[in-house]
Amino acid sequence: MAKMEKSFLVNNCKMIALSCDSLEDHAVWIRDVETVAEAVVSFPIIADPARSVSKALKMDYDRLLGDDSKPLTARVGYIVSPKKEVVYISIVPWTVGRSFTEFLRALKALQLTFYHPVATPAEWVPGDKVFLTDKGKAIPEYNTMTQSCPGLPSRRDYITLIDDPQAAKADVSERAATSGITMIGGGKTVITETEAGAKAAASGEGKSPY
Repeated sequence: MAKMEKSFLVNNCKMIALSCDSLEDHAVWIRDVETVAEAVVSFPIIADPARSVSKALKMDYDRLLGDDSKPLTARVGYIVSPKKEVVYISIVPWTVGRSFTEFLRALKALQLTFYHPVATPAEWVPGDKVFLTDKGKAIPEYNTMTQSCPGLPSRRDYITLIDDPQAAKADVSERAATSGITMIGGGKTVITETEAGAKAAASGEGKSPY
């Protein structure tokens, strides 16, 4: 988490953590984390030894008990919008490690679908093709980008694909950058009057809603 903080910050997302350990335990634990991760823990961590906050947020995992016989918290993560709305929840048992790479991917998907009338498919990463929503089909600028999904056994055309509207900001997709294989070409950035703030977001002048 500490090693990826900069990745979240550049995507206009602030991090805050919660732990059932005490403040004293945090001081010791943070030094260990920084030694192992070779990264500074600079984000705030809430100490919740009484489990009051975790219980209020329904983070307890009743199947597992800690040394104090109290329920251990699950590995729960939330993405909260500036409007203080929870827009994404991840719940993983205490015994299973979670992926902050997946959390970051979800954040980018939320930001993309806030500014553009699209939906992201499974395993999507920035630069991959996306689905055009019914709202988007009614906007001419997006409709000109549509690509049918060929070969469906049903012969229906309900799946409408377009290139990632934000992909023009980079020469290749994130998937290609990490795999070394160009899977999706750069898309055409589309800005319409109905997409408030999108132009500022694409230029880096505005702030993300998440």
